[in-house]
Amino acid sequence: MRPAYKLVKDDQVQIVIPPPELSIIEPEDIALDVLYSDPDLAVINKPANMTVYPAPGHPGHTLVNALLQRFPDLACLEVRCGLE
Repeated sequence: MRPAYKLVKDDQVQIVIPPPELSIIEPEDIALDVLYSDPDLAVINKPANMTVYPAPGHPGHTLVNALLQRFPDLACLEVRCGLE
């Protein structure tokens, strides 16, 4: 079907949405200003220009990558694991 085609009555349109690609987030040795940490909480002074989560076009050098290096136990959590 050409992009300029106009739908008419009884046309059927099928949309296939591929499943999201799973990506492995690698720990990276990035300096963090950790103000406080205990087994349940970490307070980080994040630089203003640092991206928080890996995303298309920015897969690394993020706060999550740095946190995985500094706190390896976080590896079992979901990507968007309550960073606020």
